[in-house]
Amino acid sequence: RYIEFHPTFPICYVVNELSSEVSVFEFDRVLAEEIAHGDEAVVAPTLRLLQTIRTIPDAYPGDLNTCGRIAVHCSGNFVLV
Repeated sequence: RYIEFHPTFPICYVVNELSSEVSVFEFDRVLAEEIAHGDEAVVAPTLRLLQTIRTIPDAYPGDLNTCGRIAVHCSGNFVLV
């Protein structure tokens, strides 16, 4: 539902609202710029999944929790869900 980019690294974070998880992706900025400038020959993905992290403990009932928003601190040191 929401995507936030790290301020300095080619990393972005996506909150998976219903599964109470955050997925971490490597972002290919150069490829994204080529696509944005209309290079139709580009067919590769701009995001590559690095990891998915649960936002609640495994023993916690997932149907009692959802994630609504994600933010990356301006220092890049913290991701808030």
